Amino acid sequence: MRAARGRSSAGGPRPRSSAWSRSWSRRISSGCAAATWSERRGGGAVRVFVTGIGGFVGRHLARELLARGAVLGGLVHAPTPHEARALAALPGEVERFEGDLLDRPALEAALRRFRPTHVAHLAGFSSAGRSFAEPLRCFEVNALGTLTLLEALRRLGSAPRLLVLSSAEVYGGAEHALDESAPCAPRSPYAASKASCELALRAQPYCDGLPWIVARSFGHIGPGQRPGFVTPNFARQIAEAEARGQACRLAVGDLRAVRDFSDIRDAARAYAALLLHAPARRVYNVGSGRGLEVRRVLEVLVEAAGVPVTVEHDPTRLRPGDPPPPLVADTHRLCATIGFCPRPAVPQAVRAVLEEQRQAVRRRGAQAPDFARAPAPGADPARNERGA
Repeated sequence: MRAARGRSSAGGPRPRSSAWSRSWSRRISSGCAAATWSERRGGGAVRVFVTGIGGFVGRHLARELLARGAVLGGLVHAPTPHEARALAALPGEVERFEGDLLDRPALEAALRRFRPTHVAHLAGFSSAGRSFAEPLRCFEVNALGTLTLLEALRRLGSAPRLLVLSSAEVYGGAEHALDESAPCAPRSPYAASKASCELALRAQPYCDGLPWIVARSFGHIGPGQRPGFVTPNFARQIAEAEARGQACRLAVGDLRAVRDFSDIRDAARAYAALLLHAPARRVYNVGSGRGLEVRRVLEVLVEAAGVPVTVEHDPTRLRPGDPPPPLVADTHRLCATIGFCPRPAVPQAVRAVLEEQRQAVRRRGAQAPDFARAPAPGADPARNERGA
């Protein structure tokens, strides 16, 4: 695993039955692993290692942590040009380690070199729609990847505070807002793989004594989301049509799904606060607490467009069971813990995505429409607004 340094160029306690558990417990009792941000400011640097730092959530979390003065390192796997540019724009120094999450010896070497006090595990397979076609890959990256990270930490005898990014998809959905006590009922391989990550944290002997936090994301929208996702994809097509002075045609699937989309910038603040301050060994919903139909995201883009937009329904983009059950967060625990709740993504974050795409089009010049770049048929627009 290759490292690069520079201006970001790029529940109750359980019986402790293992040597690993005893090692972690010694560190926790000494106050090293569980120290809060304010305590560490006087006694040593907060060193945060972020897996998936090149992704949508990772870059926003990195920006938030750098603003708080953290020493930052992260794992990136074959970053795209879009991700590389975004990493280069971060306002501070990041030690990057390029490699595969599933390569345990290399991951262990990176962790040994960086010596994190905190770890944010964001890397993963992030598309529920694509997980039906690639279930083995989905479980390999999400479930096995999480176990690989835990094993690397165990072999190092290291007990950093660990934030694991899970998904609201583990709930399945309900007609009411879901709190953290709601039962898990995964409806996709992706959701099942995320549920398995959470179960691994509770397993013996893996995580006795480890100060972990699970964040169940209800989906985010905002600047920096790559064009393969629904909101920036629609926004890019509108921006390109504006640059040509022509009407825009958008092909869509079922947009009736009710989802809780938050502004990624607020969500990043929430993840940072959970990682640095939240009581450990608990699950937290991260959302705005407000549900809306996915069609409202498209309506905001159409309302802001500078050209006429025609929306066409494409049957090839439908999936069995559409629309899926609503997914809306009960955020009482999150708000009580960190002191605020993320704002809904509509309308500000959606408009910010459109403006970002307009700027990108101006930089590269107007392009001919390329509907092949739209999300693949069968992709779920509600579940594709992630990007860990």
